[in-house]
Amino acid sequence: MAPLRSLLFVAGCVALLACAGCSELRTSSGLGTGSVASTPADFELAPAGVVSEQMAALAEWRKDATASGRVFSFASPGNRVITGPLERFEKLVDSSPYVALTDNQGYAVGRAVKKGDAATVLVTLIDRSGTLVAYRFYLSRQEDESQHRWMTDAVYRFTPSEAGADQTVSPTI
Repeated sequence: MAPLRSLLFVAGCVALLACAGCSELRTSSGLGTGSVASTPADFELAPAGVVSEQMAALAEWRKDATASGRVFSFASPGNRVITGPLERFEKLVDSSPYVALTDNQGYAVGRAVKKGDAATVLVTLIDRSGTLVAYRFYLSRQEDESQHRWMTDAVYRFTPSEAGADQTVSPTI
């Protein structure tokens, strides 16, 4: 029975990734498709690109002391008020329900769903215990005198089973 359960789990993962419109699949070692830079949020990136940058830094969280700052650099000003300063943000990420973002077997970044100056991006991953987990990143377009860029306003975790057995998990605004 265990092999059947494993097969069903893998099939569910593939289905979830396919329906999420996966634009990037990575292992916890950071290998995968797509090119991800590690430059702070000082240039124009699409919403999925912002999330890809954050996920790449989160994958290095335990090995690179600068990773938390790279993730935090993409937090919107409103998000920073709630989650900052950096030391508080680091404690938040290292706690439940966010720890799987830094400690997982691999992840997939979905395509963005945009509506005006708001967007969502679905990230699916398999945590260290083998559980399929999803996070919805909420982003907004931030504008100041010199730049217009997408930044993360909030991140919420849910398990795909919470969406219901007959429902498709997809990013929504």
